Amino acid sequence: MLWEEVPNSIPVHFGSNTKTVVSMASTGTRFSSSTIFRSCCIRTKPSLGTCMLTLMVILLMGASVQFNADFSFANKLSVSSFDANSNGAPSALSLLSSTYSEHGFSSTAPLDNIKLSNSLKYLADVDDLPLQQNDIPFFFHVPRSGGSTMKDIMGSCFGMVMASDVGARDGHKYDKTLQVIEDSEGSKFVNVDTTTAVGIHRAKSLNLVESGLADVIVTQHLHPAATMFNENQRGRMFTMMRNPIERAVSLFHYLGVADWEPTYDPDLAYISIEMYARSKRIEHNWMVRFLSNELERDLTEKHLDVAKEVLRKKCLVGILDEKAESFMRFEKYFGWPLPSEEAKSCHENFIENASNKHDHPLIEEGSAAWELLSVKNDLDMKLYEYGKELFREQARLFMNKNQQPQNAAPVPNQQTAQIGAASDEQNNAPMV
Repeated sequence: MLWEEVPNSIPVHFGSNTKTVVSMASTGTRFSSSTIFRSCCIRTKPSLGTCMLTLMVILLMGASVQFNADFSFANKLSVSSFDANSNGAPSALSLLSSTYSEHGFSSTAPLDNIKLSNSLKYLADVDDLPLQQNDIPFFFHVPRSGGSTMKDIMGSCFGMVMASDVGARDGHKYDKTLQVIEDSEGSKFVNVDTTTAVGIHRAKSLNLVESGLADVIVTQHLHPAATMFNENQRGRMFTMMRNPIERAVSLFHYLGVADWEPTYDPDLAYISIEMYARSKRIEHNWMVRFLSNELERDLTEKHLDVAKEVLRKKCLVGILDEKAESFMRFEKYFGWPLPSEEAKSCHENFIENASNKHDHPLIEEGSAAWELLSVKNDLDMKLYEYGKELFREQARLFMNKNQQPQNAAPVPNQQTAQIGAASDEQNNAPMV
């Protein structure tokens, strides 16, 4: 029996006498075995025989086989079968794998069947450019990943007014109205706490975003904090990522001595990193949890996919190992000019001398401690590798480094930098 040829189709050999033709189109979405079944057995309403053939294809491919592509399965897949000899036809996996490489598929293409939470609907897409006048920088702070340095640069060098946790100290969390307060170093903060659920609720009830007082909002609680934005005042998410094992080691040594931290744990100073990794104190895939908004229950690969899609679609990614390049991208993306020579010197100082830095012993890759931490943070490790791919791909937004961002959102409250601000460690400020 002959088969009908489909434009842009790939013939795939699945058995000794059956071929399947899969129609593909440039839609930029992810395809997987579940997509094949849904498209072939649900959308197109085929015969029972065709549907059974599809199920066989899925079993042969393996349920975990997925491809990120610059082009993907069309809305409806055309699948036909015919009796023929194999004639040395390649296997499904080898053929599709070679096609993957041949067409230069993107490793960070959109993920199929991933619908982001409605709480993120007012976060602008990272490539939705130019920035609008009322867009607000929204820093997702991953602890022990260079976030304190980023905050110091924004506050001390750029003179921005920040909404974080600092403004709610010294009783200001009970204030009935919003105001900008100044700390002893001259940095400015709105009198809210955007790092806790209670604080975010208060900030939202006081119309923090609508007030226009904050030049940047800082939080770890992505999903609750993102609900503060609206259609006319969108959030622009950015973050710094670090190797999760290195981050876990840093956090272990830091929390054992940082008595100013709410999560200070003096017992950590008396146990080994291996004991820490085996204990309930250790974080489990922190980044995936907070990006997917699943803070308590067990995580699955689905949560990892959600976290990936949040980063891909909504977030400008920085990497701690590429700190200078990352900060340059943030500044260019948001259109943050340094206001003076003193500010430039301030900026260079923080790049070279990280804030809240805590020296500690390192662990070797492949050691017992490394393996234990890797198991506890397996999804975060995958997300970090994905984040590095995103970092490389987002370079396209900054190809011409001499060109200023077009219509980038200005910093409305920007003033001359306050130089010489102490680090978080010196200020005894929390790391969040």
